[in-house]
Amino acid sequence: MPDADRYRLLVEFASDGMFVTDTEGAILDVNRRGCEMFGCDASDLLGKSVAALIDPENLTAQPLRYDLVSTDEPLVTERTLRRADGSIFDGEVSARVMPDGTVLGIVRDISRRKESERALKNSERRFRTLVEQSPLAMALYQADGTLIETNQASDQMWGIQPHVKEQLNGRYNILEDPQLVETGLMPFIRRGFDGEALELPVVHYDPSASPVLRGTQMREFWVRGHLYPVRNADDQIEFVVLIHEDVSALKSAEQDRVSMVEQVLETQKLESLGVLAGGVAHDFNNLLTSILGHASLVADQVAPGSETAQSLQAIEDSAEHAAALCRQLLAYAGKGQFLVESVDVSAEVEKIAGMLSMSVSKNATVRRNLTSGLPAIEADATQIRQIVMNLITNASDALGDEAGVIRLSTGTVLRSAEQLAATVLGEGLSPGRYVFIEVSDSGAGMEASTAARVFEPFFTTKFTGRGLGLAAVLGILRGHGGTIELDTAPGTGTQVRVLFPVQEEGRATPSPEEPGDSGQVARHGHLLVVDDDAAICTLVRTALRAQGYEVSVAADGLEGLAAFKAHRDSLCLVILDKTMPGATGDVVLREIRAMGSKIPAILSSGYSEDTCNRDSDLEPYRFLQKPYRTQELVALVEELLM
Repeated sequence: MPDADRYRLLVEFASDGMFVTDTEGAILDVNRRGCEMFGCDASDLLGKSVAALIDPENLTAQPLRYDLVSTDEPLVTERTLRRADGSIFDGEVSARVMPDGTVLGIVRDISRRKESERALKNSERRFRTLVEQSPLAMALYQADGTLIETNQASDQMWGIQPHVKEQLNGRYNILEDPQLVETGLMPFIRRGFDGEALELPVVHYDPSASPVLRGTQMREFWVRGHLYPVRNADDQIEFVVLIHEDVSALKSAEQDRVSMVEQVLETQKLESLGVLAGGVAHDFNNLLTSILGHASLVADQVAPGSETAQSLQAIEDSAEHAAALCRQLLAYAGKGQFLVESVDVSAEVEKIAGMLSMSVSKNATVRRNLTSGLPAIEADATQIRQIVMNLITNASDALGDEAGVIRLSTGTVLRSAEQLAATVLGEGLSPGRYVFIEVSDSGAGMEASTAARVFEPFFTTKFTGRGLGLAAVLGILRGHGGTIELDTAPGTGTQVRVLFPVQEEGRATPSPEEPGDSGQVARHGHLLVVDDDAAICTLVRTALRAQGYEVSVAADGLEGLAAFKAHRDSLCLVILDKTMPGATGDVVLREIRAMGSKIPAILSSGYSEDTCNRDSDLEPYRFLQKPYRTQELVALVEELLM
């Protein structure tokens, strides 16, 4: 086969379209593939300009430049081409000047490649948009810990500005960051390159400890992350992606929740201790009533000054000391006996100024800073003075044998609901103005674990036998609707501040209750005693019979009501225990009043009168707190029957 024919066959069967044009672009020759590519015969193409094969928009944007075609290097360009039917396709055109001065143009249909490229670009664009708009921070790392790329959320989280990002990407390595080395991120990256998908622990990050990030606008925060391997087309792990988020708000909420739970548990513990202390004090007061009462009965029957009288006096003194301990327990439980009146705190502190120096060690100096003209509070003045003495005594104990200063101050402060809720008794207290008493010392201070227990009854850092001082203060404050703030740390001393709500303007100070008029005048008569404690029933009956009274007893409220109905016409006074199973003393008295009887009554309890919910509908009645001497009981009975 002649060479000319062979070359013609090569041209005709080439997979690309081949065109021969003159230097003006007129088509002189075309192969079969060229005709197929444009959907027409050779006769339709010969003599036409190659410009007619180019999409007009593409030709306008990029005119033909034959002056650029040379014999040295082919001119390669991509064009949008138009078929005979008007459809378009992407083509790669290469042109070169041949020795005879004509131009050889080779056209390759690259539509599939361009479509793939466009699909890839669209996919990349969608992926980039997805990553950039994601609220989760993302960062790509190499196996050696080098940061490759970050998204917008990551830059915002870490406070990375654009100019800083350019300096970090591809240059920043986590091994250069002490914070990330400390949190152990690198071992997770290595595991990620082993093919593991990992959840990272929540860690705290401080940029001030990073020499690389110190100049950024980043703040301290808590971060939680997940790490995943990223594979290439050959299924090889090329990077790991760290998807992380700022969980500072969640961490703070969790810490607040834990703090609230601890506070609730502490409150419940103190309330439980209060209930226990109150119950023990109440029952113990019943026992003391019997001991003290019988001792006083026997004392009236022996010669004054005898050994028996002295022994009885010792019994009475011990019972009184035990009763004082019960009062401390009741104060802790918030059930102490209060005589509420309008009180100027500074004035009350001044009244015991002389006693303060006697209550502290000789090495302690007490300095007072009392604010005059304080708003009045509704309180028991005696209990206020007790608080001051307890706090001063504790401050003196804190100094020990060392020289130091105790400061006693009064004044007013404003407290928000949040500030009050952070105190021992402040949950639920109303925000506003509070009068305070503050006692601080220059002692050694306390560890947090010790400070957390100082309000527990019988907890003490001193010698055995102490430990009710602050517990009693807590109880008094509970009964007054106040709270307490404690500020202490090792080496800084201790500051205790008790807060009382300011008295409402125009609110009258409660006046003492007066007993009702029974209409009966008699020193001797028939009395009814109702108490579930048999020893107390025996004591009261013995003491009153000795005075000439006729006494009936009942062991509980229901039995007492039955006895009252049976002897109503002859009874002149009833003595009722406030706390009894079944029907309590006030319930029994309310039933008696419902019958229309105005008989005088005595309600007695190991708790204080304030806890007995005094009701004017039950008048006339008087309250007698246990323990009591029989002389006190007899005097009150005679007062009511006068």
